Amino acid sequence: PGANMNYEKVLEKTGIAAVCQDLGIEVVRFESFKPSEKNRFIYTGLADEVEMIINLPKLKTHSLTGLTLGVKNIFGLIPGSNKVSFHREYPNNTMLGRKIYEFYSLFHDKVVTLLDGIIAHEGDGPSRGSPKQIGMVACSEDTIALDLAVTKLIGFDSTFCKTNVVDKEYELVMDNDICFDRLKVPVSMKVHIPDGIKRWVSNKIYVKPFILQDSCIKCGLCMKSCPASALEYKNNNFTILDKRCIECFCCHEVCESDAIVLKRSILHRVFVK
Repeated sequence: PGANMNYEKVLEKTGIAAVCQDLGIEVVRFESFKPSEKNRFIYTGLADEVEMIINLPKLKTHSLTGLTLGVKNIFGLIPGSNKVSFHREYPNNTMLGRKIYEFYSLFHDKVVTLLDGIIAHEGDGPSRGSPKQIGMVACSEDTIALDLAVTKLIGFDSTFCKTNVVDKEYELVMDNDICFDRLKVPVSMKVHIPDGIKRWVSNKIYVKPFILQDSCIKCGLCMKSCPASALEYKNNNFTILDKRCIECFCCHEVCESDAIVLKRSILHRVFVK
């Protein structure tokens, strides 16, 4: 689960707890292992002890990286709130995507990825939006090749998924008769600005998180997960400080009461197709 989310609740809601109990599989928390560090990345020491990592991503849209596929799922090897520091250090989505790819590269030679796109997720992902029947399963020993292929199969350019960073050319042979429904794009990824006025409107086109006070249960997960310290608690309400917000949408992702929505500026609505 994302930083600061209820671990047991995630296991229960996803059904993983029941499956592991039925099959006698031990569930362990990455935080219980001494962390390792390599190339300035901190990750669970368990990753160094195993011979193979079976990576099980779900096909989902993502408000910051476009899609969550195999490479992005390896981000889960980073324990606890250390994930938040990535958003603080790399607030730009392209930069974040490259750093996640670099982190995945530490383990690429022992990762086998099996992607579940039978029922995918579209819209304001990874934790909002809607389920969508796609009927896809993909498997590969080369996770980046899998991600590139899946991105194209669902109708997107490879650059739409910001973790599709390659240091070598991939020549993918695609069967043009195979295609799947395109997923609805997160509102944060829909900006189409003509080059001539891009500079003038750049600071006027934005998508920012907004708290619905009537729905907020005051759990504080948003504040704990914000890498920019852009939330404050005052008069029994959480509020987002716009000038500090870096639009990483961590608060939107971890909110368990659907109290945080993505608010679009007027010009964002004008330029969104």
